[in-house]
Amino acid sequence: MGDSISGRESIVVVREARREDLERLLDLYFELYIELCSRQGLRPHDKDEYREEVEQYLSRDKVFLAESDSGEAVGFNRISERDDGCWLE
Repeated sequence: MGDSISGRESIVVVREARREDLERLLDLYFELYIELCSRQGLRPHDKDEYREEVEQYLSRDKVFLAESDSGEAVGFNRISERDDGCWLE
């Protein structure tokens, strides 16, 4: 995957998220909801209203954070267990 500005290759590192990643995950989660709501013609809640949900994900599920080689959070995913199975969400 090339970097369109410098022409060098970009590196993305995926690691398990930690409690100290809460704010970064919350930012990404909120961006996701802004996008989803705009596609549906809805208004997202206030960003802090999603905080408890993200905190629950961190304590209950396996959450992964994707970071650029400069340390910027660029994505996330989680694996949850329910209905006798694992779900990649």
